[in-house]
Amino acid sequence: MTNPELQGGAWRGIKDAIADGTLTVIAPRIVAAEITAKVQANRRDVRLRGDARRAPAAVQEALQKAADEIEQWASRYDAEVWLGADGVLIRDTPTISHDDVSQRAIDRRPPFDQNGGGYRDALHWYTVLDIIREHPEETIVFVSNDDGYQSSKGSGQLHPTLLAEASEILTTGSIQLYRNINEFDPPQKYASEENRTTPDPDHLEQLVAALFPDGTLHAPEIWMAFDVEEPVDADVSDPGTPELVFSYVRDLVDGGRSYRTRIRLTARVVLDWINWPDEVDASAYEELDITAEYTVDGDGFHVAEDRTHLARAPWFTPAENTRPDPTAASRAAAVKVLNDERLRQIATSIDLSQLDDTAALLARHAIPLTLASAMADLAKRGYTPNLAMTSLAASVAERAGRLAAADSGPVARMAAEIARRGVTPPPTGILAAAAAAAAAAAQLPSDDTDDPEDTDDADADGNDELGSDPSDA
Repeated sequence: MTNPELQGGAWRGIKDAIADGTLTVIAPRIVAAEITAKVQANRRDVRLRGDARRAPAAVQEALQKAADEIEQWASRYDAEVWLGADGVLIRDTPTISHDDVSQRAIDRRPPFDQNGGGYRDALHWYTVLDIIREHPEETIVFVSNDDGYQSSKGSGQLHPTLLAEASEILTTGSIQLYRNINEFDPPQKYASEENRTTPDPDHLEQLVAALFPDGTLHAPEIWMAFDVEEPVDADVSDPGTPELVFSYVRDLVDGGRSYRTRIRLTARVVLDWINWPDEVDASAYEELDITAEYTVDGDGFHVAEDRTHLARAPWFTPAENTRPDPTAASRAAAVKVLNDERLRQIATSIDLSQLDDTAALLARHAIPLTLASAMADLAKRGYTPNLAMTSLAASVAERAGRLAAADSGPVARMAAEIARRGVTPPPTGILAAAAAAAAAAAQLPSDDTDDPEDTDDADADGNDELGSDPSDA
């Protein structure tokens, strides 16, 4: 009654325990109805006190506006909504015969008092007994400040008659009475704080296998990450090799460890517009971030499927990210050539961060072949190009073209091979753009020189012709 919006530390602990699965909270429907009625009644016809009426007109107007807002809030208040939003289960009134309830009142058995009062309290107790029958092995906590349930007024101990009644049903479980939720300490799931970690390498493979049990992950919520104007159904399939973004771990009270991990991988996303013909369905390979929670204990590897979130992978990852990077070897080769600290930062940001700045700086330096190899390796690993990557490709192509004019090395030979095959690479592929520029600068023969606009073409799926087959590269 005093906290209708369920705020404060006690409720916060209860909500966390509900979310962690260590606690189930049940409220009888008639309790929720009683709270709703009393909250609305207590906040109806809010009037200003006498001293407030002596305040300046502007103050009175502000106070009256606040009073009106309180009344409007109270008129819309529904305890079932507030409880349900925090995971509390609303339970219907138990089916018990009037004869049984009346006989209990006649016998003055608790929670009926000596005057025979306590009808609603008796219904609450019958709810408790029904819950015990459903969970005889569990710890049952009954929260009520009503004297009818206590052995003596204010004792906080369950009445012996009620305890005996519950004990006849309980097996390995127990029951305990609390007068308010502030006395109750919710059961904890975790035995330690969350700490950053690097999980075992096989965890990532196990996580992907659990999320894609038959090769497909149904993800209807992913449409929000793709800026689609209307909800669509979606499936994710053909997952690539997972890459660790971050991972946090906590010890569990019952043994084992709980991980909260984000992985990045390339997978095929199929969007299905439910209200449109199948011909307009779309699919593409996208780089995705998948955040999941899983536990590793004596019973094995378990993924909490209801705590899995998918999103489009961002192009920018903060520098403090310490995730293992599968491109580390390629970028290390580039660093050996680019000894300058500023250029070393460029080399470490090729795949994700500050691509436009990288392009501007790279344009002022020769492009070593080891750096071209690093970029080719990134392309092989499925990094999808965007506008920033295109600008980087243009700078690489420009410089590579100037190099190729006086160089008969691997870049020029690759350009010659592209020209020999008659392949026109689009500019969005880094290596393809560099090789194309090298071919143009070296004035090598090409079947597409008659139509310069052809260099902007891509295949029907938006993929590079050269990059679509690793053997071409």
